[in-house]
Amino acid sequence: MLYPWLLSWIWKWDPSFPANLGPSVCLTALFSCGFLVVAFEMLANSRRRRLPAVAMVAVCASLPVFLMVSGSVMSDSLFMLLALAAALLADKAMRASGRLPLAALVGVLAGLSVVTPQWVWRSWVAS
Repeated sequence: MLYPWLLSWIWKWDPSFPANLGPSVCLTALFSCGFLVVAFEMLANSRRRRLPAVAMVAVCASLPVFLMVSGSVMSDSLFMLLALAAALLADKAMRASGRLPLAALVGVLAGLSVVTPQWVWRSWVAS
């Protein structure tokens, strides 16, 4: 529900169908880049080493499956970004002294990640 809602804003901005695929793919690629940044932060903070984190993120970014998902109009990259950001903030909330605001943000991000791919699941169940 979240990803189609975001795509609807692109559709309202440019309603001509073949021309609005470019911005839609750019939105998905933006979410994929955000996922790589969050993955780097999580790996760099957990291992306290930057070079292995850079290597792991570079391997992830060069995988054909990741590149295919990043260049498609699919909700997977937004789900990956929101779910990993929720996990990263949950880890920080467990270590911080003011846990309540971070815990609330974790709940919002986790809820949004659950709502993101819901329309795909419903279309599979309906068929």
